[in-house]
Amino acid sequence: MNAKPQAFVLLRHTATRRKGSSALVMVLMLSLLVGTFALTVTNRAADERRAEWDRQQIAILESAIRSARPFSRDLSSPFRLPVDDEAKVWVEVKLINPGDANDQLQATLFRNEQPGMTIQRPIRGQ
Repeated sequence: MNAKPQAFVLLRHTATRRKGSSALVMVLMLSLLVGTFALTVTNRAADERRAEWDRQQIAILESAIRSARPFSRDLSSPFRLPVDDEAKVWVEVKLINPGDANDQLQATLFRNEQPGMTIQRPIRGQ
């Protein structure tokens, strides 16, 4: 008589444990899905900020080259244009391949004496 209720209690306890395990697995899968989504969104935002920063730097360098074009034939030494004196940021423009048919202006962005992005553009043209 005692054997039947004990078997029922054991069976019921095992079924409850299975439901708890499957619920735990579902919670873990959901947290993995949410974490992956958050990581993807964060990486995408960081990539967009980095791309915008690069576009701004290129715009600064191209502006410096446009400013130096009228003086390009007289550039015997690099031409330095300040961007932000307090932050120690400037652009250095110099002539590459002087006297050659492919002479170009090179602009380099400096921050705290460290060179950063560099671009080269032909003297003639836009």
